[in-house]
Amino acid sequence: MFEQKAEKIIANTSDLQKVGSKFTNYLQSTYSIQKLTKKLQNWHELNFSDFIKELNKAIKTTNKERSTNELALIPTLTKSDEIEWMVLFDTKKTEA
Repeated sequence: MFEQKAEKIIANTSDLQKVGSKFTNYLQSTYSIQKLTKKLQNWHELNFSDFIKELNKAIKTTNKERSTNELALIPTLTKSDEIEWMVLFDTKKTEA
């Protein structure tokens, strides 16, 4: 009994890490974010509103760096972008 519960916990933790890793990799590749904040690393613990706030902060920070290096800026999120993110966020959070 104990072994089965331990195995289930290990499997669930592994699944969470896989979903989390894929999601954060997608975030970083989509917005060229070099380093995610702790909150974005733990995105599955956030509600959608806080997630969007953190993503916007990360985009602004990345744009400051890109501006300094004379690189093209990343477009800020539109309401349409946020709606698309809401669907993806909710789906992935459920998986996590």
